[in-house]
Amino acid sequence: MTPKKVLIIHIVVFIGFLVFSLSSPFIAMRYAAFFSGYFFPFAIIVMPIILIAWHFFGGCPFTVWENRLRERTQSGSSYQNSCIQYYAFQWFGIRIPLKLIQPALVALLVLPITVGLL
Repeated sequence: MTPKKVLIIHIVVFIGFLVFSLSSPFIAMRYAAFFSGYFFPFAIIVMPIILIAWHFFGGCPFTVWENRLRERTQSGSSYQNSCIQYYAFQWFGIRIPLKLIQPALVALLVLPITVGLL
C-alpha cells in the first residue's frame, strides 16, 4: 500500500464520516424508524471504536498509517498534527488552528448520538 492510496482511503472515510454526522438530524426527522433502528445503534457502536483506536494509535489511525508509509517511502516526509490541518494548507493554502479542528471533530462524532438521545 502506498501513502497516496492510504490518503485516498482516508479521504473517502472522512467524507463518509462528515455525511454520516451532518445528515443525522435530517435522517432522524425524516426517517425516524430507520434512524432509531439502524443509524443510531451504528453510531453508538462506532463512536467508542473510533475513540479507542484514536487513543491506541496516538491520533487518527489513518494519519498514523499514512505517516508510517511516508517515512518508509521517504525519510522526513511525514507531517505533524492533524491531516486536516496539513492538507488544508497544502491543497488550499488555508491555515486551520489545531485548537479548532479537535473540537469540531468531537462535535461531529457526538452529533448523531446527541440527536438519537433527543
